[in-house]
Amino acid sequence: MLVTFSVIIDDVVLPDGSTRMGLLGGGGPQTAFGARHAGLAAGIAAGVGRGLERAFFELHEIDTTGLREHPELPTLRAWQLFEADGTRTQVWRSPRSAIRTQLARSIELLPPAYRSASAFHLGVHPEAVDVEFLAALRALPQRPLVSVECFRPADGPIDLGFIAGCDVLFANETEAISLGAPDDPEAAARWLSAQGASVGVIGCGRRGSVACDGESVVSAPAQGATGDVAALGAGNVYCGAFSATLASAGRLEAAVHAGAAAAAAWLTA
Repeated sequence: MLVTFSVIIDDVVLPDGSTRMGLLGGGGPQTAFGARHAGLAAGIAAGVGRGLERAFFELHEIDTTGLREHPELPTLRAWQLFEADGTRTQVWRSPRSAIRTQLARSIELLPPAYRSASAFHLGVHPEAVDVEFLAALRALPQRPLVSVECFRPADGPIDLGFIAGCDVLFANETEAISLGAPDDPEAAARWLSAQGASVGVIGCGRRGSVACDGESVVSAPAQGATGDVAALGAGNVYCGAFSATLASAGRLEAAVHAGAAAAAAWLTA
């Protein structure tokens, strides 16, 4: 099983001014979709409010025993504002108290079955990474694969030490550069690996992706991508399929192509 985190209701504003309101997002549902597409069981751990629609999870057979109901609080909601260059700005529409509760992550909050998962995936803000939680996940008896996805470029000083706490670190080109990586996808993937991540992965949108495990470098084109890839969550889906495949098959090339295939499936679902 791959366990992922975070549920947010997204109100998306695209570069042309069009909107897509009330989308199930936050990265967690899309990541779980990717894992399921790759053939691995998936569960999601997050705080949610009363009345969250669960049809998506049922349709894709995603385990929801990790969803913590807080009837007194709303399910988190945010504006997601996309620029033409793919830049995304998130603006919370939920109170701060709800954000803290619903986004809380710890081993103790995971259902017992989730604690034996073969992989965990979470999104982070690079300057505010919970390195203790990463270490706690990696210290579980089964030694799961722990993959981390940058949700946005670094916004201020960062401690690059968090990279060594990741088995896989995903970043797009802008995010990687903000960490200090070279302005070249292959070189950036190599740089992430050199910083301590077992595998560094650079997402290049419609141009595909490139991954490095310290020795091999593997790239794959995007498969049939159409529309605004970032806005539709294909990147999160890629991460879920990549991590699930790497955890189960252990082969970098298989993981890269599984990620691309899952992202394409998401865009046509």
